[in-house]
Amino acid sequence: MDTSRSISETTASSSLSHLVELLLRIARLLLENGAETRRVFETVQEMGKSLGVEDLHVLVTHRSVLITGIRGDDIVTRIIRVNTLGVNFTMLSGISRVLKRYQRGELTIQTVESELKRLTAMRPHYPRWMVIVMVGLACGGFSLLFEGDAQAFIACAIAASLGVFVRQELHHRAFQPLLFFYATALVSSLVANTLARTLHSANPNAALVASVLMLVPGVPMINAVADLVKGHLLTGLARATTVVLIAFAVALGLLTSMYLGGFSKY
Repeated sequence: MDTSRSISETTASSSLSHLVELLLRIARLLLENGAETRRVFETVQEMGKSLGVEDLHVLVTHRSVLITGIRGDDIVTRIIRVNTLGVNFTMLSGISRVLKRYQRGELTIQTVESELKRLTAMRPHYPRWMVIVMVGLACGGFSLLFEGDAQAFIACAIAASLGVFVRQELHHRAFQPLLFFYATALVSSLVANTLARTLHSANPNAALVASVLMLVPGVPMINAVADLVKGHLLTGLARATTVVLIAFAVALGLLTSMYLGGFSKY
């Protein structure tokens, strides 16, 4: 890493305020795409040193990031709000590659900003229909693991695909996240139960349960545990609370569909 090149460049062409705002954008992108708190903290600290910021204080919460940068006699404090919380490992790996290229001297600050904008505007690798079909087949496969038969597999695959479609539509329309978790669980489980019984499945409950497995908040759950273990108690508790609320919304959707469609124990 050419530290002298980085420091001289930032001192000559970039104000401390500009550098802190760049670090805030990086932190927000990491949080919005599923990074744990420790990774955000360490990435911002490491990038701050590369940018020539002499001292950096970072506070990461569940929905905001506050950074104070110090360089010489200049002190700048900025805060930014984190918007939607999702999971996008392509974005996380892309940000890591951009920052490593800057540290190797391959990029300037301006090209780093351009690369971040390109990553933000990047379209998904897979078309929407493929995601819908593949998630449906995956949930159908889980129904077979739950001792479901071919009829349960078909019912679960169709129901889960429809549930993914509903979730995508509600997400694009910026509905409250807990609402679309509830609606997706309701639609998927109700359709799975109804289809499995219509097809005379020997175990329709396998289709019902497996149809909502795509709603399990695996990454937020892992991040919550990681934050708690690594001492980020407030962020960890906030994430754990979010996981509990998501699980409650999914369970409520299941209960509603069981009430509407009938449920029998096998």
